[in-house]
This record gives sequence, C-alpha cells and structure tokens, in this order.
Amino acid sequence: MTEITKFEQFGINTFYNGIPTLDNASDWFRWNQKVNEFIRISAVADDGATPPIEEEEARQWIHRQKFYSAMITAKLTHNAAQRIDAFEISRVQVLLKAVKDNFKPEGSGTYVSLQRRYMALTRDKCGSTQALGADIRKIHAEKLLLDPDCVTSEIERTFFFVHALGSEYESFRDHIFRQMDLVNERDANGNVTKAAPTFDYIENKAIEEEHRKGQLGKQTTEAQALPALALVRGPGDKKLIPSSDGTTCRIEIDNVPYCSFCRKPYHVDSECFIKNPRLKVQKKGGNSQKLKPGGMHTGARKQLKRRPSTDDEEDDTSGPKDPDKPTFMATKVSEEDVNKAFRNEWMCSARLQ
Repeated sequence: MTEITKFEQFGINTFYNGIPTLDNASDWFRWNQKVNEFIRISAVADDGATPPIEEEEARQWIHRQKFYSAMITAKLTHNAAQRIDAFEISRVQVLLKAVKDNFKPEGSGTYVSLQRRYMALTRDKCGSTQALGADIRKIHAEKLLLDPDCVTSEIERTFFFVHALGSEYESFRDHIFRQMDLVNERDANGNVTKAAPTFDYIENKAIEEEHRKGQLGKQTTEAQALPALALVRGPGDKKLIPSSDGTTCRIEIDNVPYCSFCRKPYHVDSECFIKNPRLKVQKKGGNSQKLKPGGMHTGARKQLKRRPSTDDEEDDTSGPKDPDKPTFMATKVSEEDVNKAFRNEWMCSARLQ
C-alpha cells in the first residue's frame, strides 16, 4: 500500500467516524451534513445514477454501491433502518432520499423550535464566546436546510451575537457600535461601496476580548492571593483556594503543631501549660526580668523591686508543694522570733563568742 493510498484510507476513516447515528428527525440535520461530507471523498462520489455499459465497470459500480450503502445504513439505529427498509436498499442515492423523506424536519413546528433555540443562546449558556458563535452557525445551517427563506441576514446574526455576549461585554459592544458600521454602505445604484464587518471578524474580536478579560482576572486573583497568604502566620503548610468569582478565598493549613493533652493547635505536649503548670510559672518569672522597650532611653533607671521569697518558691524548686503545709511570709522579724525559731543555732553561736 502506497503512502497516497494510506492517506486516502485515513481520510475516509476520519470522515466516516464523524458521522453521528440517526434515530429520529432531530438527528437529521447533522447526520445529512456529515454523510454528504463522507460521500464527497468516497469512491461513489463520481458514480452516476445508473451503472456503466461495460460489464466489468458495471460489476465494480454495483459492488461500490452495495458496500457504501451498507456503511451508511450502519449509521442508522435499528428502528430507523427498519422504518425505511434500509437493509433492502443497495444504492447510495436511493438510500439518502429515503432517509430524507422520512426524517427531514418540515413545517412551522420545526422552524419555531429552531428559532426558540436561537433566541435562547447566550455566552453564559454556551460556555465561551467561540461556542456561542458555533451554535449560531449551526442553527443557521439547519434553517437553511429547512427553507432558505427561514435564514436571517449576516448583519442580523452579528447584531444578535454581540448582544448575546452579556452585560460583561457592554464596553466591548459600545466600542463596536461606535467604531464600526454593521450596515453596508451603498451608492445610488445599490452597489456596496463599504462592506460591513463580517460575522467571523466580529467573533474573532470578541474572542480576543474574552482572552484579555481572562488575563486581567488572573492577575487580579494573583494580586489578592499574596496579601491573603501574608496574613496567615505561624507554622504549617498553607494552601490558598480562590473562589469561582475570584473575590474571596479559602486558606487550608496542614501539618499544624497539635497538643494531644489539651487538644489545641499551635503547641505540643511539652509546651502545654495545662499538662506542665511549672512552665507557666517559669515563663512569668522570665518575663518579669525583661526591661520594658525604650527603658534604656528614659533617663535614670528604676530599681527593680525584689519580692520576698516564700516557702512556695522553695517547694517549687524541689517539687510540687504540699497543700497541707501552711505558707508564711515574714515582713519584719524580731530577735525574739529568731531565738524561738533557731534556738539551737543561736545558743551554739553564743558559746563560740
């Protein structure tokens, strides 16, 4: 098989795989379009309505017609094929006519349905500017197949497309109306002297505007994300999740230190005051030794007041204090108090003197 033959076979397979399966009248427009595209590049494209006179050519003609009729019938559902007796038809054009006569939409009901679909189109519903333009073209093609008089002019389709973009494109729409004339300019004889912009041109401009808005929106979201991350301090892995409208965000923090004793975040068991009460006392003692900010520049320093030691502090150094042991704090001690409390030591020192 030569390279040209391989390429032709690849093209035929591609066009054939693009044909949708027809089941009812709503499928006919697209099915008919894709089938005609397939036939134009197939071996039966140049076949006439009747077989050639020569016997060998006639035999090949009959073979091609049967083969491609079977391929097209495979793109019908079983019910649709039975409806037109497609399995008994062995000529391509006869098969296409039978499908058209039985499935092509006709009448005002079909036009009303197409027009309702057309009027309901918006950029928000379609998902993008390009999808909106594609849907407008599709409905226009279906109207053309229904009846050429049903179609609207390109100027009307362009005007509808610009309005279907929505309120977000109001400035773009105003710019188009001010800078461009959507109506052809003609001379006295009716000849067009200045053509109006085509539907494709306006669509491309709208796609460029959509891309520009997307870039601006992305920059705004990134600018808002930086301050948001700066506000979240402390340990942990931070993850910023912006909202769909880009105005708010949610911040998730993983791997945060956690105390299993008090079940509170941002500290561990060894730093928990509830589990280790002595830590709180030590921290208070350390803070009391610190000078206030700016104290070195206020002139004469104030002397730090010493707090008299208590039995509690002595107990703290050796372990937890005994709740049954009374606590005393002496502010003034007389000689008699000393003699009573330390009689043995005093008598010993007196003998030495």
